[in-house]
Amino acid sequence: MTAAAPWPPGALDRPASPEQYLAYLQALGQWVADRRAELDRLDQAILALPEPAGPTADLMVALSVWQAIQHRYEDLTKAWDSGRVGPVELRRLAQLCWGRLDDDGTPGPQTARGLSVHVGEACRLSDALTAQLTSSLRLTPVNTQLSLRLQGLRAQAERLRDQVQLEPPERRADLMREVEDIAHDTAELAAKADRGGDIGGSLGPMEIRAATLERDLIKGNAVRRQQADQLEEARKLRATLEKREQGLVALVAEVKAAVQPSPKYAVPHVGALGPVPAPGPELTAYQDKLAQVGRAYDTVEQANRKALAELGELRDYLALLQGRAAQAQAADPQVTALGDQAAGLLDRRPAPLDVVRPVLDAFRNLLNALPASAPAARRAS
Repeated sequence: MTAAAPWPPGALDRPASPEQYLAYLQALGQWVADRRAELDRLDQAILALPEPAGPTADLMVALSVWQAIQHRYEDLTKAWDSGRVGPVELRRLAQLCWGRLDDDGTPGPQTARGLSVHVGEACRLSDALTAQLTSSLRLTPVNTQLSLRLQGLRAQAERLRDQVQLEPPERRADLMREVEDIAHDTAELAAKADRGGDIGGSLGPMEIRAATLERDLIKGNAVRRQQADQLEEARKLRATLEKREQGLVALVAEVKAAVQPSPKYAVPHVGALGPVPAPGPELTAYQDKLAQVGRAYDTVEQANRKALAELGELRDYLALLQGRAAQAQAADPQVTALGDQAAGLLDRRPAPLDVVRPVLDAFRNLLNALPASAPAARRAS
């Protein structure tokens, strides 16, 4: 089995020396590589089982924890920057060594969101998970110092107490009793070892029991965070759509008063969807409905803004034609009448666009039909 990972040097408030960090990074990098090779070996053994479903789920958790450690190792290596470190960089290294894996402010593995431990404790958790898999597959005996394993169990019990506090209130009492049972049994094993007794056969099941509970707590905490994020996202989207609905209702009313015919799209009412449901399949379906409403709003807005834009374009076109008529000094009464007629139609509320278009076309065609020499002849006279 892979040797235990080195414990982080220094402390959060007392960064270690560059030499200590270099030695730690070298040892941690070797541990990360060795642990991945060991997990790959376990993966091959699981694939050979007749029913690999159960061990595969445990392996996925072990791989997720390893991935969180490996991600923190990469952050440490980047902060180390080949030894180009000063006081600021040393403090950053200390934060990465002793900070929680789910609280570094950088993107990382999904499972790291539930790991309220620093990298050293995560390595101990990985040891326990790997030992559990190894023991269940009966590949090799767990070979590590009993004192370190007992120390890891005590630390794990403390982490379990903290993680239980993140559970829903109705579950805390039962989970805390289970944690206290683990702590009590660990203390009894330590006392037996102090008396010279053999605890090797009892320590493995205890580690498996604690690792299984911590795995379940981590997964449950991650799921709850995902559900909370999903619920918050749905609430924000609904609030955005409700605000957008008010603006679209005003826009539709403005367009109906300005042009005829106006777009026939109705503005969906967000309130018709009902309140935001609790996390679960219903919330996912509710988010899909909100997305559909958003797409409907896009269609309504585009159609109505296009109608307003067309009204503006027709007014600009009329101004252009009137300018041409003035430059040509066209005193033709039919030209003047068509221009006035188009202007009157565009000033109506609502403006009949289907009527305005042919009038403007006739205005343009009549202007084009004016004799080209007429302005020059008039100037000459």
